[in-house]
Amino acid sequence: MADEISLALTCDITKDNLKLFFRPGTITPDLGSTVNDAGVRTCSTSFAALATTGGAATNGYIFMRNLSTGATATNDVIDIAHTSATSQAFCRLGPGEIACFRGATALAVTNIAIRVQNTAAASTGALHYLILSP
Repeated sequence: MADEISLALTCDITKDNLKLFFRPGTITPDLGSTVNDAGVRTCSTSFAALATTGGAATNGYIFMRNLSTGATATNDVIDIAHTSATSQAFCRLGPGEIACFRGATALAVTNIAIRVQNTAAASTGALHYLILSP
């Protein structure tokens, strides 16, 4: 039991008369190894690998947060892509937004690339990330 972690996710959306609630509950996977990588990764307008170490299993849980506090829809958006594909983003994080997903066999932690979306300027961004291996 010492290797267990608890993940609780909720999503509440309120806009005018629209109210949506998605509360799937909590799961408690076994944390079989150490954290692969955690910290802040800066990026530019070119895709660069998120992590270069292989400490976590391929199917780890990946948590990310765009550390930008700006409100620019293009300059402060971070694209997340698969490095072995054609670098088309599968996720975009605006300022302050978060993402949580589980990597698949083809989406090992070393195969995730990030960049600042605005390619018209010499922009930089920062992403806080945590990768856990169940």
